[in-house]
Amino acid sequence: MERVTVTASGVLVCGGQRAPAPALRLMGRPVDFEAGVTLASIAALFHTYPQLHDISPFAPAFQDAFSNAPSLQPAESTSHTLELYRTIEMQGYPGTPRVLIFLTLKVHDGSGHLPLDLFSSEALQSMPLALGKLRHTVFGDTIDTELFDTDYTLFDVLDSLMWELSFYTDKSQCGLRRR
Repeated sequence: MERVTVTASGVLVCGGQRAPAPALRLMGRPVDFEAGVTLASIAALFHTYPQLHDISPFAPAFQDAFSNAPSLQPAESTSHTLELYRTIEMQGYPGTPRVLIFLTLKVHDGSGHLPLDLFSSEALQSMPLALGKLRHTVFGDTIDTELFDTDYTLFDVLDSLMWELSFYTDKSQCGLRRR
């Protein structure tokens, strides 16, 4: 299947050419990132391809939060990378055996992963964005996880980014309120 590339300027490239609208037909294709892709690049996709707003109710808030970047290029001084990665967990006891598959966005600092809430929206939008490996966890053993190469579809990336970042775009609404 032909791959789709997200450019740093917020354009989709497919088959060596700029992908025409509508971009919704590309949602199931494997995706790659051009060097320099940031959250501002992803937000720019929503300007370039307005029909992408239809894939998630979080799209307008995501676009508002991350499209005000002064530049679409990542900060050169940052040693952090935003990494989207897939996890497969096999659970067997207690209860009925099952498999969980989910995508997570974390900040990678070269030695490990850090939670997003340690960083401001401005810091997050200036970090380069990367697609990580698949982590396979068997029966809760997070020490001996296996890492595998994997593909992400354009839908996986957009939906996961909007979902994960919907919790961090307005911190004034977070927390438990006491009565």
